[in-house]
Amino acid sequence: HVSRVVLELDIQLGKVPPHKIVHIPNGVETSVFKPDPAVRARMREALQIEDATFTWITVGRLETPKDYPNLLEAFRRLQQQTRIRTQLVIVGDGALRSVAEQIIQRNNLQSSVRLLGRRTDIPNLLNAADAFVLASAWEGMPNAVLEAAATALPVVSTCVGDVPHIIRDSVFGYLVPPRNSESLAQAMYRLMQLDASTRKHMGQMARQYIMDNHELEVITNRWEALYKQMIDSHRKQLP
Repeated sequence: HVSRVVLELDIQLGKVPPHKIVHIPNGVETSVFKPDPAVRARMREALQIEDATFTWITVGRLETPKDYPNLLEAFRRLQQQTRIRTQLVIVGDGALRSVAEQIIQRNNLQSSVRLLGRRTDIPNLLNAADAFVLASAWEGMPNAVLEAAATALPVVSTCVGDVPHIIRDSVFGYLVPPRNSESLAQAMYRLMQLDASTRKHMGQMARQYIMDNHELEVITNRWEALYKQMIDSHRKQLP
């Protein structure tokens, strides 16, 4: 299973015996998801993002588990707290897009929240941002967090699924309880108050962790080792 948390739950619920399941997390192509100043400059120009605008990005389908109402409420609170010009870029689409649009309009966030819909240039868009945020109510192993960390973005996320195994709280970013807009807003504000060099260091450490533990080649090797183990075991059982 790609998620350590879900694996443990499946064993606890008796869905699968412990000796028949193994944890191998998702991998990331760190040669694709990487920080690139030239791409950042080009994408911010294309998106008309001014240098002084602190840009948050989140990537994920607009569905119930991602809890966009929580994120949008947190961002509304954030704007009331900070004097720094900021915006939120939401990448993805789904059944709850109209709900998100209604919340944005009701709270007069049209000028600071951008719904980009489904995109195929996620590595470039991540480079355009200053930080990544995830407000999910529940998760397994979220690829979006892996990809953001690989791009050397500091991350603010709800403490759900395997996120605590990816993001070290106060080292790569900040973790907060799910369904708590005030805590999420405070963590986002706290990250924005850090100086640029500290945020950069957070992102660099997050990227190094991904390279060491989630690089696609590392994960592929683990899969190959598992297949070899199973084949060898099967051969020993042959008459």
